Formats: sequence, C-alpha cells, structure tokens
Amino acid sequence: MNDFYIDSNILVAANNKTFSLKFPFLIIVALTGCICMFSVCFSMVYPEYNKTVFWAVTVFNVLLTCILNNLPGKLQLTGTIPIILALLTAFFKQDSVVKGAKLLYNYYYCAVHNTDTLFFKLEHALTDVSDLTLFLCCASVILCSLISRYLIHKTYFIVYFLLTFIPVEFGLYEGLNMNMPAMLILVATWFCVLSVQLASFISKKGISGSILNSSNTTNCGIAALAVTIVSVLLSVAVCNAFELTTDSKIQEKRSEMRSNIESLKWQDIANKISDIGISLGLMDDPDLRELGTKNKLEYRNEDVVQVTFSEMPEQNIYLKNFTGSIYEDNSWSIIPDDEWDKYDKLNTLFNKFECVPQILPFMSNQSIYEDSENASIKIKSLSRSEKILMPYASYGEKSVYINDTGSAFKSNEEYSYSISMMQDFYSIASMPKNYYYLPTSGFNFDDATTANFFSQLGADADISQGSLCVSSVRPPFIENSTYKTQALQASLAESYAYRNFVYEKYASPNTSSPLDEVYDSIPADIYERANNGNTLDTLAAIRDYLAETSEYSMSPGETPSTRDFINYFLLENNKGYCMHFASAGVMLARYFGIPARYCEGYIISKDMLPDAKKNKDGSVTINIPDSASHAWCEYYIDGYGWVPYELTPGYYDINSPENNGSVENVYSEPIETETATTEEIQTETTINTTTVTETQISNTTATETIISDLESNEKEKNGGSNTAVKIILYILMSAAVIALILFIITTLRRYALMRRKREFNDSNRISAVLSIYKFLMLLLKYLSITPENMQLLDFAETAAKKLNSAGFEGDTASEIIKAALAADMGGIKPTREEIERYIMYTDSLAYAFVKDKNVISYLILKYVYHFI
Repeated sequence: MNDFYIDSNILVAANNKTFSLKFPFLIIVALTGCICMFSVCFSMVYPEYNKTVFWAVTVFNVLLTCILNNLPGKLQLTGTIPIILALLTAFFKQDSVVKGAKLLYNYYYCAVHNTDTLFFKLEHALTDVSDLTLFLCCASVILCSLISRYLIHKTYFIVYFLLTFIPVEFGLYEGLNMNMPAMLILVATWFCVLSVQLASFISKKGISGSILNSSNTTNCGIAALAVTIVSVLLSVAVCNAFELTTDSKIQEKRSEMRSNIESLKWQDIANKISDIGISLGLMDDPDLRELGTKNKLEYRNEDVVQVTFSEMPEQNIYLKNFTGSIYEDNSWSIIPDDEWDKYDKLNTLFNKFECVPQILPFMSNQSIYEDSENASIKIKSLSRSEKILMPYASYGEKSVYINDTGSAFKSNEEYSYSISMMQDFYSIASMPKNYYYLPTSGFNFDDATTANFFSQLGADADISQGSLCVSSVRPPFIENSTYKTQALQASLAESYAYRNFVYEKYASPNTSSPLDEVYDSIPADIYERANNGNTLDTLAAIRDYLAETSEYSMSPGETPSTRDFINYFLLENNKGYCMHFASAGVMLARYFGIPARYCEGYIISKDMLPDAKKNKDGSVTINIPDSASHAWCEYYIDGYGWVPYELTPGYYDINSPENNGSVENVYSEPIETETATTEEIQTETTINTTTVTETQISNTTATETIISDLESNEKEKNGGSNTAVKIILYILMSAAVIALILFIITTLRRYALMRRKREFNDSNRISAVLSIYKFLMLLLKYLSITPENMQLLDFAETAAKKLNSAGFEGDTASEIIKAALAADMGGIKPTREEIERYIMYTDSLAYAFVKDKNVISYLILKYVYHFI
C-alpha cells in the first residue's frame, strides 16, 4: 500500500456558519424609524384619524416589505407590490384621498397659524376621519415601502435620512411642539443606519488594519443604537429636570425665532431685488398690489419723502402713489393699456386737451374758494425707489398725466404742484350738484381746435339744440385767467365723456362665488341706509359695517392662497389693517353703485406739523417717515372728481378739527413712475364771451359728522439690531442667488464646450467634420455671411472672399465647407490631421470674432452662445 502524503503547506479552513443579526436588526430599525417619524408628525398637528387601522397598516406593511426586499434575486421586485397597490387605491379613490390630503393640511395650517380658520373649505366637518385615514394609509404604505427597501435591499443612509426627515421638517421649520422622545429616537435610528453603512463600506474596501467583516457590521449599528438610546434617555431626563421643554422664556424665544424665520421669505427677497431693479431703472413697476401676503406690518422708521409747502397746511394732506382699478386674483391693478386704447375720444381729451381727471378737483376748487387758498407743494424723494406722489386738488404744470390715475415727471427726485389747501372733501361732497347751461353761440366752431375738441366730446345732440349742459358743484367759469379755459374744458369733458366712463368701469361690482357670499352677508340696515340715494350715508353705513364685523390689527396673518382676500377678511379672519378695510370698502361701495377705487400713499397728518422746519422764505418742510404710509378708498363726486374716503378705524373724519391726526403704518410697495418723454401739450379752446344761466336743481343737507372714540393701536417696532440682521440676511441670500445663477451659467458653458470638444474629436471623422461645419456656419451667421439660395460650393468661395475682406483668414473656412459636403454626400473621410487643423481654425475664428465686441456682446457670445 502506497503511503498517504500530505503537503505541509496545505491549509485547512473551517467555516463555522453563524446566524446574522443584520436582517432582524434592520427590521427593528425600519419599524422604529417609521413609527417615530409618524409619531413626531402627528404630535405637531394632532389629526383625528382611525388610529387602529393606520398603525395596523403601517406595522404590517413595514414587516411585509422588509421580508419581500430580503428575497433572493429578482424576487426582491415583489417589494414594489405594496407601492403599486397604494397608488391604484389612490387613483380609484382619488376624491377621498384628495379630501384627506386637504384635511391634513388644514390641521397643519391651523397649528402653524394658531387659528381655527381652515385653509381648504370642505363640505363636511374637520372630523371626517375616513378620508383622512385613507390618505394617511396610502402615504404610509408608499413611504414605509421605500424606507424598507433602502434599508434591507441595500442600506443607503442619505435616502433613509431624507425619507424620514422631510415629513417632520415642515413642523420643525414652523417651530411646532413635538413628541421629543420620539424625535430623539428617530435621530438614534439615523446614527444606527449611518454606522451600518460605514461599517459595510470599510469591510468591502478591505481597509488596512480593519478588523471588520460583513458579520460584525451589525454590531456597529447595535452599539451606535445603544449609545444613542442612552444619550436620548439622559437628554430627556435633563430636559424634564430643568423644564427646558416647558419653560416660558424658552417658548418665547422659539416663538420669536419662528416669527423671524417667517419674515424672511423668498417673496420678500424677490420684492427687495425688484425694488432695487426699479430704483436703478432696470425694470418697470408691475402696477400691481398683491393683497394678504404679509403676516404683519413692519416699518423701519426712516424718512422716505420730504415735502415743502409755501405755507403751513391746516388739514391732513393725502399723497397718492398708486391707484388700483381692477380687483382680481387677490390683487389690485391698473387698467391695462390695451383696454385704454378702446377709448379713442377719451384719450384725445386727456392727451391733447389735458382734460385729465387728476386736475378736476383743483379746477373745481378754483370756483369754490379764493385764490389765496392756493399754495405750492414741492416733493423730494429721499428713497431712490419711491414713486411719484400726487396730492389731491392739485395741478402740476410740468406734469405728464397718465390715463386717469397717475402722474409723471422727468425726474422723481424733486417736483412740484400747485395745490388747493382746502382739503375738506366731506364738506364738498355735501354740496348740491347744479346744472348750468352754456349757449353754443358763445363758442367759435369755425376754429379747428374748438371743432376738434367738441368732436371728441360727443355732445352733438346738445350742440344742435343750442346749449350745453354742465352739471357740477360750482359753475365752470372762474375769475383766475390762468385756469379759466382749462377749467371749462375739464368741466365739459367730465360731464359728457369721463363721467360715463367712471360709472362703466368703477361702479359695477365684481361677480364671483366668494364675493357673492360677501354681498349676501350684508345686513338689511345697510340696504335701508343706502336706499336714500345719499352717497355719504351709504359710505358711512359701509364704514360702520366694517368696524362692527372686523377689528383693526397690524398682525392679521396671511390670506390663504385658496381664499379670496375680501371674503376671508370679512367672513372668516375678521382682522386686518388699512389695506383690508380699504379693499373691502371699495368692493362694497361698487356693489351699491358708488364709483370707487383703491389707493395707497402717505398722509401728512396734524401730528407731523409741529416738527415742520420753517424756512427763511416762509415755507415749511416736513419729512415723511415710512410709518405714514396708508391705504384708503377713493370715490367719485359727479361734477367734482375723485376724493379720498376713510374706512379704516382710527381715521374717520381725519380732516375734522377734532381728529388728532394719528397715522398708522401700512406696508406699501413703492411705485415706479414712467419717465416723461414728450413735452406737455395744452391746447386752449377758443371761447367767446357768453352768459351762463345757473339753475339749481336739488339741495341736500350736509352729511352728519360721526365722531367715534377708538382705542389707539399700538405699533410694533423693531430694534436697530434686528433691522441690521435682516439687511445682512437679505444681502447674503441675494448674493447666494446671484452666485447660483453665475454657477449655472458657467456650468452650462463648460458643458457646451466639453460637448463640442467631444463631437469635434469623434472617432467617426465624418461626424466630426460635420460638427465642425455646423459650428462654422453658426459663426458665419453672426458675421452676416449666409448662403441664402447659393449652392454650397459657390458659398464656400463667397465665404472665403468675405472673410478675407473682413480681416479673417477665409481659405480654411472654404476648405471645411467642401470637406463637410464631401463627407456628407460622398462619405469621404478627412484625415485626423485635417480635423485637428479645422478645430484650431474655428477656435481661432471664434476668438477673433468675439474679442472685437463690446463688453455686453462679449459676455453674451461667451456665456449664452458659448462661442469661446
């Protein structure tokens, strides 16, 4: 028998099969993470749902998907079956699922804003748990299935972290109270998953000196879990011992931090950037005022406008910088230009004869008061973004008036108006309207200017009868020759043309379901007070209704995007500041047939007058702070013009001597004013001396003055440090946005150049030369060298000649065109050396072309068209 020989170099290895704890450990992590994640979310908003059904579905789904994702091979794809079933359920039960999502967001919205107001109006009560439970179950199945897959199939910490963190992040951002132990345990699972992934990574890479292998990676996760749980328990004990989660001061700090976070929004940053662009003249003002976008009013207590009067005013002065004509999508906007283009005759009266509504109150005041009541007002902007301000009852001789709302000067830094110091519009509104008849024999219709004026006026019927009827509070003839003709023209235009336009555009109520609810809620007593036909009584009834149903607040909260601004203010929130009261009042006034508009600007109130600086020439200068900004209602007096009316509590009878002249602060975006590019054109109508017969038609008593005792509204102020911090944050975030834009631009350029290089060096030389040809044709196009209808061979010669005459080498360009034609039509491949020469030529041509451009063109060609 032969001897049995064993080589001493043979090693015998024994593999002791052991049970791995990794799979059950990850199941525990997945189950713990999902339970803690939902516990944290629910502890923030306290939704009412079927807890038994939800938690049963959640636990069962986590266990099932963990098992399915641990199956061998392609059987792991069965782990997607629960996701498919959840999506199908959501599709076939989409009405219930959508309603459940709205219910959940209502809970979240109420918790964030500490209100009982619902973001979504639903047919049933908030406690409709079946729809909410169905939505939560579908969301849980999808989310937990993904979490299980990215733990069991292959452990990805980043994916697990994002899936479990994002649902709770919304509440963390808003500073909502949460289940702190559940949150800390969730954090513990993050450390566990991170430890498992790092251990697996070290083991697979075989890092030198590593004692880790696939069997003990689980031990790292278990150790991390143990350490984290101990830390959690110690943290909870410390928090409870020192009352860190219930201390009132800490809660106040959290609330303050949340408020500061809310005040820094991308929309605010966008508005700041927009203001900078407007002030630099880089963009136009949008002529739009969005409503309900701010939680509260804030101001900087900075002077924004300086006003100089030739004499001290005795009444409050309104300075308007925005007039809202159209209410739509929770915003006020002006009448668009294409709408104005439909009124040719009215535009002619405005532009050629300067019969603009902006000067009607001033011209009317010339016939009501003495010339000594006129003064001059000089306005100087202290802020580059401040818009043109226009006083009531004023006339700017150097102003260009825009449609029927605005005014423009060649410079908004300093400008002036003639102004009537009599600003008591309540007394003017109580004056009776009279009818005056002007014989047509007093006008020279043979004069072309006069004939043109009356042709635009549309008074043919009255002219044929021998007299023109003007209805106004005072006759259109005045003693001051400076304004005599202008006043007559303006009065005729108001009576025959503009007044009809006013009632067509400004006296009709908006119709929509939310506003119909507002109209239906108007009490019967307002209808009774409005039925007497007295405009001031109707406005007073609207004012009283607003004061009774809503309270003044500088922190009313935002209007939900699903709500109509006026409906939400009057029927749900019942809190607001001047923007709210003015907007609602305008719509109610229009509902009762009163022409009304929304206005923003500033009020020079009586409490500012003692601080006025007296100048050597007798004039007085007043600095207006941003806290004097305000919003009000503007209504139309037939035969007089647009005048302000206060609907905000604290401003009633603001021009009466009894009023203390206090002013609230309102957030108001500055308005960019169009720059006047044409000189002012005023054409006088030729008028012969005529006799005017005055016939008084009706008398009305002066409206009763209502004086209300109102609580003073304490204004919120921010310290200088907070303002400085905000400015720094605005700058940093703006810089971040700019940096991101620059990064995107440079990245796109880098990608375009790399792609071009890859195409030019394609191993397929036919594709390479065709790519070079396309780039060459693009360069030639920007050199204004195009083939038009020429054959390519002819164009090659023409291009070479034009390039040579322009100072560029053109023979190679001709060669490239011919080579591309040969490759495309005949399949002839150029050599690699020719390809490299063509590449060098196009690059040099692009550089030579771009370097001769100005800076703007250079940047566009480099970073937009990627020539170099």
